[in-house]
Amino acid sequence: MNTKKSKKLYKKGLENLVGAVNSPVRAFASVGGNPLFIKKAKGSKIVDVDGNEYVDLVQSYGPMILGHRHKKVQKAVTKALRNGYSFGEVLFVWLVLIQIVIKLSSFRVVITDIKTHFWWQQVRDWQH
Repeated sequence: MNTKKSKKLYKKGLENLVGAVNSPVRAFASVGGNPLFIKKAKGSKIVDVDGNEYVDLVQSYGPMILGHRHKKVQKAVTKALRNGYSFGEVLFVWLVLIQIVIKLSSFRVVITDIKTHFWWQQVRDWQH
């Protein structure tokens, strides 16, 4: 299997990033070898920068449960992006999402974009 481009990118990444990647899990330090640099994905397949194709058993640890670039998901994301990319305020669609989650699970819901905010909310709840 040819991985020359991934190896080259790994060496380049070592100049700027600790472990040359954005996560210790992807650094391969504990298992040896070099990480693969993924170029694209579709369905259950990912393709690295060298053109090697793999079955993606990780699926982004859950978010890609329907596969990469699923047509309905891609259409919904494209539609949502027309309204903007990121907001620092409450979004009405969160309420829709929360109602779906509660209906399916009966769990109380916290939505946050930063883990620290989640834990702050937990501490506040525990204090009351």
